Amino acid sequence: DGNRDKSFPVKGKRLSSTGQGFVMDSTIDKFLQRPTFYTVMETSQPPKESLVVVAGRVFVNYSAPVHQIAEGGVCIFAVCIRGVPLFEHVSGPPGGFQFPHDGSHKFDSGLFVSFFLTNVDGQCHVAPTLALVTEQLLELNLMDEVLGPVPESFYIDFAIVDQGGRNIQLDVIVRCPGPERRTLRKLLADHTTFHDHVHNATISIGYSHLNEYVSAREASAVLQNLSIAEQQCDGAPVMRPFPIFERRNVVGHVIQYEGVDSCEALGVLSPNAPEWARTYAHDFWRIHPQIRSLGATWVADDRPPSARAIDNWKTQHGYMTDSQNTGRYWHHIQYTTPKDGVKRSSACGAPLQRSATVQPVQPLAGEFWVTKQDVDRSDVLLHTSTTLAQALTVGILFRFTCPQDYLTLIEAAAADFFTFAHIPTNAIVCGVSEDAEVPDLIRMFVEMRNQVVNDMVICECPPGKRNKTLVHQEVYDRGSEIRFRCIVVHADGSRQTGELVIQNDTLDEVYSCETERIRGAVDAPSARFPISPTLPRHELAPVNRIMLFTSAPYTEEAAQKKETSTIRPLADCCKPQNGGIGTDGMRSWNTSAMVSPRSSRDEFQSPKELSPRGMDAAPSPVGADWGVEEEPADERWLRPLIESVVVARCTEPPFDVWPALDKAHG
Repeated sequence: DGNRDKSFPVKGKRLSSTGQGFVMDSTIDKFLQRPTFYTVMETSQPPKESLVVVAGRVFVNYSAPVHQIAEGGVCIFAVCIRGVPLFEHVSGPPGGFQFPHDGSHKFDSGLFVSFFLTNVDGQCHVAPTLALVTEQLLELNLMDEVLGPVPESFYIDFAIVDQGGRNIQLDVIVRCPGPERRTLRKLLADHTTFHDHVHNATISIGYSHLNEYVSAREASAVLQNLSIAEQQCDGAPVMRPFPIFERRNVVGHVIQYEGVDSCEALGVLSPNAPEWARTYAHDFWRIHPQIRSLGATWVADDRPPSARAIDNWKTQHGYMTDSQNTGRYWHHIQYTTPKDGVKRSSACGAPLQRSATVQPVQPLAGEFWVTKQDVDRSDVLLHTSTTLAQALTVGILFRFTCPQDYLTLIEAAAADFFTFAHIPTNAIVCGVSEDAEVPDLIRMFVEMRNQVVNDMVICECPPGKRNKTLVHQEVYDRGSEIRFRCIVVHADGSRQTGELVIQNDTLDEVYSCETERIRGAVDAPSARFPISPTLPRHELAPVNRIMLFTSAPYTEEAAQKKETSTIRPLADCCKPQNGGIGTDGMRSWNTSAMVSPRSSRDEFQSPKELSPRGMDAAPSPVGADWGVEEEPADERWLRPLIESVVVARCTEPPFDVWPALDKAHG
C-alpha cells in the first residue's frame, strides 16, 4: 500500500519494489514451463463461508508494435482466487542432478480474473476475463469484455468481490492519461460454486508473460496498489437436503409420494426402524440404494443384518412394495427395443441410422414417469438422490402438459409409439450435465423450449470419480418461481451446493421470444430429452404434471451385473492415501502421483507456441491424488430411479439461494 517500505509481502517472503511499484516478473520459467506468480495469502474460511474482496491498481506500458501481440492476446496481469496449488515432480536430465524436494508448484487451479492485451484492428485493447482453470489445467472462459483502444501507457483499477463462494463480480476501470483523459469502465458478474468447499484456498497474483513477446523496455506491468479483505459470512446454508421426513407432522407439509428407497437416499430411516438400522443411517455409503451393494455392506463386527435385510424389514412393517406405491402415483413407460436393424444409443438423442437406403431415425432410449394426477400449481417439492454418473442421464420436468392425444397414449403405456416420438411440451427441465468445452466440469441448468434459461458450473469431477459421488437434486415450484438446488457429496465427504431461481417473468419472456422464432431450429426435438417445443397447432391439455426421465433404463439383469462387479469396498476407497483428501474436505496434494511432461530445459517449448495463459497449449498431465480409486463411469441403476424420489407439498420454501442475488449484484 504505497510501497513505503519498498517491499511487497507474499507468502513466505517479501519482494522488493521500485519507486513506481512492484514490477510483475513476466518471464516464463523455462524449467517449470509456467509464468511467474506469487501466492499472497490463504483464506481462513472456505469460500462458501466468507466474503473476499481483492482490489488494486496496475500501471501498464506497451510501446512495442501492436502486431507482435499473439493471437488470443497476451496476459498482462491476473489474480487467482479460490486457488488450489498443483504440484509435479521436477527431475534433471538422465544421469544428471536430481532435485531433493518432493515436487514443484506447477500452477494453480481456481477462478482467474485476468487482463489481456489484444490486437483489434491494429490497435491495443484491454480484455478483462473471468475463467476457471481445472486441476488438469483445462480452461473454461466464463465471461470476457474488450475495452479500448488504449494508449501506450494506461492504468487498470480493479475490484473483485467473491461472495459466499458463488457470486463473483469484477469492476474494471481503465484510465488513459494524456490530452484525452479517457476512462473506460465495465462490470462483469457471474456465479459458480467451483472450489467453494476448499479449505485454505489461496489468493495469488502474477501470471504475466509480456516479456516473452517483447523486451522488458517495451512492455511492463507494475502493481501500484493491492488490498485484500476477508470476512466471514453469516447464514451459510446447511449442506444437506431438506429434511422432508422430519417435517412430516408439520402443518402445511404433506408427503404425496414416497419411494421405497427415499429414506435411505436422504440418509435417514423411519423413526420406527430398529436401533441397528438407525445407527448406520448417517452413513451414505452403507445405506444409499445406488451404492450400498457395491462392497459397502455391513462387516461382521457391526452385527446388524445385511443391507438387503433393511428391504425385508421395511416390507414386513407396512412399507408399500415398488409396484403398489409407484403404480398408484405414476404412469411409467420404458422404451421398447428398436426393430428393423435400428441400433439404440445409450445417450438420448444421439444420431442413429438403419441403413444407407432407409431414412435416418432417432429411436429414444431410457424410461420416463408422469404423475397420474395433477400436482398443485405452487408449493410442490421433488427430491431425488443418485450417483453423479446416473444424474447425468436424468431430467426433472415441472409444469408438464402436452396435447390430449399424447396424454392418452401415456395413460395407455404406448411404449412402441414413444420410442420414436418426442412429446410436445413447454415444461421446465432441471438437471445436471457435463460442460460442453471441459467435460470434467459439471453444470446445473434450467431449460425451457430447448433454451437454457440459467446454468452454473458447480464442481469438477472426472468420469472416474462419478460412481462414488452423490448428487441430491431438489426442485421446488413456488408458483411465482422455480427453485433448483444441487448438493454434491464427494467421496471424501466434502460437499458443494448450488442453487438457481427462475422467476415466472423470465419464463414468460423465453416463451414469447421462442414463439416469435417458432420456425427453424427452435422447434426441433430436444437433443437430450424426449420432448420438443410445442407448435401453434398443438392444443395442450389443461393439466399440470411432473415428468421424470432417464436415458439409462433400469433392468434387473443390469442391476445384478453391477452388483456382482468386483469393486473395492468404499470404506477402503475413501480412505486418504499419502496426502490425499481427508474426511474434513481439506486437500493436501500427493506430488508423487504427478508426472512432469518434460524433464529438461532442452525440451522447453518456445514462448511463441504458448497459450495466452502462458501454459503449454496442450494440458499437462498433472492433478491431485484424490485417494479414491478411479473406474469408468457406470450409469446403470442398482434400484429404479423412481424409488428414490419424494414428492411433497411444502408451504414454506425448503431452501434459499445463498448468498442472496440482490445483495451480490446490487
